[in-house]
Amino acid sequence: MLRSPYQSTKVVQFQPTKARRSERTVNTMVTCVQSFYDYLMRIEDYEKDLSEKTKKQVIGNHRSFKPFLHHISKGKPLDKNILKIKEPRRAVLTLTKNQVQIIHDACSNIRDALLVRILYEGGLRIGEALSLWIEDFDISSTSIQVRESKTVNGRGRKVYVSGDTMNVFQDYLIDYHDADTNHVFIILTGPNKGEPLNYQAAFDVIKRIRKKTQIDITPHMLRHTYATELHEQGVEVSIIQKLLGHAQVQTTIQTYVHPTDETIRKEWLKAQENMKGEN
Repeated sequence: MLRSPYQSTKVVQFQPTKARRSERTVNTMVTCVQSFYDYLMRIEDYEKDLSEKTKKQVIGNHRSFKPFLHHISKGKPLDKNILKIKEPRRAVLTLTKNQVQIIHDACSNIRDALLVRILYEGGLRIGEALSLWIEDFDISSTSIQVRESKTVNGRGRKVYVSGDTMNVFQDYLIDYHDADTNHVFIILTGPNKGEPLNYQAAFDVIKRIRKKTQIDITPHMLRHTYATELHEQGVEVSIIQKLLGHAQVQTTIQTYVHPTDETIRKEWLKAQENMKGEN
């Protein structure tokens, strides 16, 4: 019923219809309900153990990943929630170079253009970009040192941007940044003018760009695009890992490195040519 697109249980005619809720949403709702009953159990206000009744044991080999000490736990049964449904792996969305250019051109001021450039060329998370101070930019080496990050490995890493982006950065400081703060990105107008740009204001920028361009952009898509383009240019995954600030290279491979259809076809054609040459 949670996934049914119909408001009533009485459906008189079958028509292929998109599910009302995603697998992740359904699983989140199931978890919330079970947590509520677990709470009632703890305060002794409910007499049946719902968690135990909604679990079954399956062989450990069905795990989607190999945990630490897998050789010891291999083959041993584990508990599985029978109410939850399998969630498909989300496809990581990227942008084309043309879309990135359209997004950049749609920026209404130089601050927004600088933000888009840094997210795209540096592969920064939105929080990392908003936390940047002026002194984090090294103009001579066209590099940026990430001041704050949600991960230990992301904090303090150095990323690189183009000379054009550094020029935009300097123009922005000269023409717009007259506030008494070290934060690079500030609010330009209104009663909070001069204060550091916050998450809501930054997402409002993205929202305006999305409306103007009709491109379904998110800040993280620029990071995805950055990693994918580096991979397609032949940059080693270990280097991409360092630039993104990942602790494990597997995270980089599984989450961010996704060859496009065009790249797959080019590599296939290259392999075909090589095989012909060997004959």
